[in-house]
Amino acid sequence: MIEKDGGKELHTVKDILFSSSDGYMVGFLVDEGGLLSSSKVLPTHSVSAIGVDAIVIDSADLIINASDDDRISSLLTNMTIAIGTKIMTESGKDLGLINDIYFNEADGRISGYQVSGGIFADAYTGYSYLPFPESV
Repeated sequence: MIEKDGGKELHTVKDILFSSSDGYMVGFLVDEGGLLSSSKVLPTHSVSAIGVDAIVIDSADLIINASDDDRISSLLTNMTIAIGTKIMTESGKDLGLINDIYFNEADGRISGYQVSGGIFADAYTGYSYLPFPESV
């Protein structure tokens, strides 16, 4: 994460927070906190630009305590880890495991998932792409 004015490197993103209920990215976890401190998060609406190598923000002051935002605090409390989650159809067919998440950089909407069928399937056919479903 880079500060726009001066190019100072601020943090490394530890995780991305998204709401599976509406399919939008909510923020970037930059510090997991600890026993005596709150997690630190950059809300998505505070991002100036997302590039291949960095996220650009106007100021380090935009990074907040997770406890200061009810939605972010709730997501961290009820954290669901998407990477490695098994995806199945309603009829029970195993599609594989979520390997990565794709999102629209402009609005933070999740567009789909990279799905792994396993080591041998990935080596033979590569990863699959699954568009973000209307309902989960």
